[in-house]
Amino acid sequence: MAARQVFAHYMVGLTDGQSQDQWTSDICAAKNLGIDSFAVNMTGPTDTWTLPQLRNAYRAAEPIGGFTLFPSFDMPCCGDWGVQAVIDIINEFKVSSAHTVAGDKPMVSTFGGPACAMYISAYQMYFDSSKDHPKRPTPCQTADPVEP
Repeated sequence: MAARQVFAHYMVGLTDGQSQDQWTSDICAAKNLGIDSFAVNMTGPTDTWTLPQLRNAYRAAEPIGGFTLFPSFDMPCCGDWGVQAVIDIINEFKVSSAHTVAGDKPMVSTFGGPACAMYISAYQMYFDSSKDHPKRPTPCQTADPVEP
């Protein structure tokens, strides 16, 4: 992975019935705009189009080159992502030449939504302790952060 890359969030939940050609078109358009990778957001494995669309995306990106993808598991605390489903998706796609890597590790992201009790209580503690500061928490979890 280059020192700096531009990622765009791509919603698989809105791709039911989308062709591989549409993925190719979207990837080429993004690449032409200077985007390096799609964080491919998936709401859950029970959406019947999730895996077929993820496969279409990777098949479209592989021959293009210079553009990568990585799964972004949407986990709003009421979702249905089990550990094995996450492992299976990572294992299937991490071997693709179009998978984003950080060093030699496959890139993966998650989103823990606003329904999570741990986030709600953490935000409340933040709000209570910073009444004189703007109240715009922006949760972000990173692995192996790179210094700017």
